[in-house]
Amino acid sequence: MSMNGFSMNLKQIFALTLLLATSERASAAATGCGTAKGVDLTRPGGPYAEVYVRDQGRNGNCFAFSATSLLQSHLGCDALDPFGAAASAGLSVEGGHPAEPIKAMSARGWACISNGALNNLFPSQEDNFIVDLRKAFLGDPSSLNIVMPVFYTANSNTPEGRARQARIADKAAKLATGEAKPCSYYGVYDSNLQTSKDLLAQIAALQKQKEELESHSSSTSIGNWWEKNYGTKMNNAEIQAKVTAIQNRLNPLEAKQKASDAAKMNALYNLVQGKKSLDKYTEDQAAEIVYYWAKDAHKKVVDVYSSYGFGDKAPTMAEMIKGWVQWTPKEGYANAIAGYPEFLLSRLAEQNCPPHHRVVVPKNIVVKTTKVSAENSDDVSRKIQGLFQQAKPQGLGIVIDPSLLQNSSFGDSTHAVNLVGCRTVNGALQYLVQNSWGEDCGVYREAIRGDCTNGRVWINATDIMKKSHEIEWIERTK
Repeated sequence: MSMNGFSMNLKQIFALTLLLATSERASAAATGCGTAKGVDLTRPGGPYAEVYVRDQGRNGNCFAFSATSLLQSHLGCDALDPFGAAASAGLSVEGGHPAEPIKAMSARGWACISNGALNNLFPSQEDNFIVDLRKAFLGDPSSLNIVMPVFYTANSNTPEGRARQARIADKAAKLATGEAKPCSYYGVYDSNLQTSKDLLAQIAALQKQKEELESHSSSTSIGNWWEKNYGTKMNNAEIQAKVTAIQNRLNPLEAKQKASDAAKMNALYNLVQGKKSLDKYTEDQAAEIVYYWAKDAHKKVVDVYSSYGFGDKAPTMAEMIKGWVQWTPKEGYANAIAGYPEFLLSRLAEQNCPPHHRVVVPKNIVVKTTKVSAENSDDVSRKIQGLFQQAKPQGLGIVIDPSLLQNSSFGDSTHAVNLVGCRTVNGALQYLVQNSWGEDCGVYREAIRGDCTNGRVWINATDIMKKSHEIEWIERTK
């Protein structure tokens, strides 16, 4: 065989081919999990090269950060919004499974590129958008500050019950939009409502007088001011006496108003006790009960939206009335109380993700999961290494005990991170953990801090497997 003056016989060709194959295997082995260099998917050209370490803040959204990092590495796109991802699966910041957001985004066909719009919604697990919405909807039963009922009928999970629910919601929504007018069917609530309104008007008028008196009490023209506004000239001592008299009138009125307000809410509270339904009322009566109840709730919901800078995105009162009981009728209404705020979060996330911020998520994406136990940890570890060393290497999500990373006690809580590399140091296999606690290595326990760079930390595989619960990775169906 001759090429450009260079000739080789078949034996030489075979030897060269064997040499090249051996060289390729040696090169692969030189960067495999069994070497010091190992596999690091965050290196230039790797699937995690552009998946930067993020900081989830003081909330329980680690599962969504893990899920969006895994999906981003698979799609090769810009950073995905973890809050929108959680919302897509009907979840918030109280914990979840990393597979759920990926499945939800694949089912709807898109994910949202992070634009920071939702970042301020979850400053902590105790104080955030969802918690505040639940307070707005649920109120405080101990103070009778109860809001809209969920169950309009005791048989809400039957076709007939759902139909009644829908009719009552439609009627109440028309009251909210002004298409229909309330007829004050149920007297206890209505009379207490009017009494409360009258008392509030009296209190407001007296408080205004008092504030005006106090703000002008040091003025030399106070007597003339009072005469001009109230027809009687008064000196400063008389003004102070008037302030005291007004306060004496205010005290019983405020107490009466508070009692009336409690009676009003108590009447509503009692309407849905027992069977927790409005079955004993006609649909028109039940619709009015829901309407009056929703007036209080809607004001609080709008206040929550406004406090987070999304006042223009709040649902209308009619949308809230209908959505509160109809967002998951196929599953019944048992979870509506806790779940509707998550529905509103999903709605808000979609409102803040215009088409040009969306990236296609193929519907053939499948999230595979494997539980980790003492019995199968070696098999799981081999699976992890296989994902790193396959022709198209990929990272994976893993659910661990937080004590793997910090010495603090976390009880039964778990934490979701990504594994993005492997190597062997002094005979010990290690995995590279990409977390969502920012780039500061000082957050980790001292024993592993020295193997941390920019928030990514190498940890012995044996230690990881002992404190792992599950791994997740992505495959595609044909």
